[in-house]
Amino acid sequence: MYAKRIDAGRIHCPDRPYIIENGRIYTNPSEAQLRLAGYKPLVERPCPREIENAYTIYYEEDEAHIYLCYKGEEEAK
Repeated sequence: MYAKRIDAGRIHCPDRPYIIENGRIYTNPSEAQLRLAGYKPLVERPCPREIENAYTIYYEEDEAHIYLCYKGEEEAK
């Protein structure tokens, strides 16, 4: 799955089988087309066992990926 990170708590994933970039429509976009449009692969980091029951999610990003991360309710305050 590919996504764009909006902020630490939100991402946007393509919700149709096409994307519109610079006025062009790309149907069934390739990985290269998605990356050129600013999308990156979404990778889930494992949830630590000690916080499996009460957690919030957040997103981190590097040059190649967006990461779905978990933090315990205690850490979120």
